[in-house]
Amino acid sequence: MKTCGIITEYNPFHQGHIYHIKKTKELTQCNCLIAIVSNHFTREFDTPFHN
Repeated sequence: MKTCGIITEYNPFHQGHIYHIKKTKELTQCNCLIAIVSNHFTREFDTPFHN
């Protein structure tokens, strides 16, 4: 089993991010992908989720 990891900030999540994940899996031929994403605050010090 091959595992790949990416460190990301997907805010807001969009089609380009889906492409990034699929391309990473394709290029690395991994069976499992682990994404480390940003916490409650983005690099702009804004909250990533709005009510």
